[in-house]
Amino acid sequence: PTRRNRRTWQLDKLVTSKISHILKARLASSVYEDDLLGQMLQLQACRSSAETLSTQEMIGECRTLFAAGYETSASVITWAMFLLASYPRWQEMVREEVVREYPAHQLPPVDTLGKLKLV
Repeated sequence: PTRRNRRTWQLDKLVTSKISHILKARLASSVYEDDLLGQMLQLQACRSSAETLSTQEMIGECRTLFAAGYETSASVITWAMFLLASYPRWQEMVREEVVREYPAHQLPPVDTLGKLKLV
């Protein structure tokens, strides 16, 4: 049990407990919401008990999807920043579009991001 291993186990336990808490809360409320976890829970509710995933399997799926989503998002953002740095004219056009659509320099509501055609 090195310091690194203890830290790994501690983080593993924390992530597992957080995901488990979210799963239990959603199952207790019967409100699955319209996201990937909600879709998984609705699918679970429709299946027979022989076909359902255990809580540990659901936690494993959530962890895998979170890690995959994080890595994919980080790669896409890095690539986009590289391309914008490589093509200053496009960088300027994107900047103008963002300022035009959101002049207050505030974070835009997520549901309005579709207005950004260049982005």
